[in-house]
Amino acid sequence: QLNGGNAFSLQLAVNGGAAKTIRVPAASATPAGMVAAINGARLGLTAQLVNTNDGTANPYKIIVNGTSGAANAFTLTTDNGGGSGEQQTMTFGPATASGRISVQGVLVDVSAGDSAAAVSAKVKAALDASSFITGASGRTAVVNADGTLTLNYAAADGDMAAPAWGDVGGTGVTATYVTNKEFVAGAAVSGVSFTRTGPPAADAKVAVDGLIISRSTNTITDAIPGLTLNLLNTTSPAATLDLTRDASKLKEKVQALVKSFNDAMSDFKILSGPKNKDDETDVYSGSLANDATLSGIRMQLRSLFISDSSTPGTNANALRDMGVSIQRDGTLELDETKFDNAVKDNFGGLVTMFTADRENKGTMGTAKRGLGGDAVKRLTDLMSKSGLLMAQSESSQQQVTRYKNDLARLETRMEALLARYSTQFASMDAIVGNANSMKTYLKNQFDAMSGSSS
Repeated sequence: QLNGGNAFSLQLAVNGGAAKTIRVPAASATPAGMVAAINGARLGLTAQLVNTNDGTANPYKIIVNGTSGAANAFTLTTDNGGGSGEQQTMTFGPATASGRISVQGVLVDVSAGDSAAAVSAKVKAALDASSFITGASGRTAVVNADGTLTLNYAAADGDMAAPAWGDVGGTGVTATYVTNKEFVAGAAVSGVSFTRTGPPAADAKVAVDGLIISRSTNTITDAIPGLTLNLLNTTSPAATLDLTRDASKLKEKVQALVKSFNDAMSDFKILSGPKNKDDETDVYSGSLANDATLSGIRMQLRSLFISDSSTPGTNANALRDMGVSIQRDGTLELDETKFDNAVKDNFGGLVTMFTADRENKGTMGTAKRGLGGDAVKRLTDLMSKSGLLMAQSESSQQQVTRYKNDLARLETRMEALLARYSTQFASMDAIVGNANSMKTYLKNQFDAMSGSSS
């Protein structure tokens, strides 16, 4: 039993960063309780309790493991929980559209036109009803007079990261935060101390063909191209690696690529084809008939799959050299036999053709990226904010808005025209009524005169 059964907190600092607080309740103030608290904190460390059976009064040791490497040393100190919690203030922008935002993992519904203060009030109401507040003693959310929202944390929360938030519903809400008050740790707990045993944290070293490579992790991905080394122990003598290539995953990727292209061409055919007269709810069929943008995109995609690579490899210039060919109906087909032979006999040439023997090529600039990289750049450019698709979408939206305004003005004109015609028809109806009355009167007079004469 540690510290007479009192509750306390562990202050844990990883890689020289700010301390994180792990709260240990009084009922768990034992070595096993500390192990459970460390593992439950999910800070990238794992703890294990070991009984050394060394005959001493305290035979237990806690083995704490984290990401390997000399830079990832960690320290443990105690905290009696008597410090002060951190305080963060968030400033929201108004909502321009209805939707949802996420604050500390809690979804909050906002409406178009909500002011910054209204957004803060809705965030507070949502947080107050969530486990973020109710599940952590001492936490509160307060809406200030200026419309900002202050999050007050408990001392047991330790140093808190920036509030997690996001505009998940396209509401236009923005958010910034400041730390008004830093976390202050409490006093050390008497009777609880930590002593490091064993060698200090160190980087991993491995020799590959005589070349010594040092890394801060036991997982090495850049020593041998295309191979990941997971270092579990030392070897003596040197280990020999026998490598074989599994092309089945590559074939699955190419098959998926062919299917994606064919699915896109099928959708384009529906959009640009005739209207579906058998289904009135089908608003897509024929919706882009004779659309020049769709035709241009279709031609660009077809060009990506049939053109030569910007970085051809040995006997590998395009997808056709790995068994992908275009059919009469415009779809693609993979010849698996040709693919298997190409991968087996000319894998290096295919890699050069497809990737330019580079990774992380990016989408900026005019560098040659291989067939795959060029396709990614082309598609990224098409779908970017300044790309063809977005420009066409914005143009279409502007046309829709203009048509709505024209219809509204036309409706106003029609209503005025109807009112004018209604007034004119009422006047004409009155004239016709008067004329009919005069006709009847004159007829009666003539009839009376005729009777008198006879």
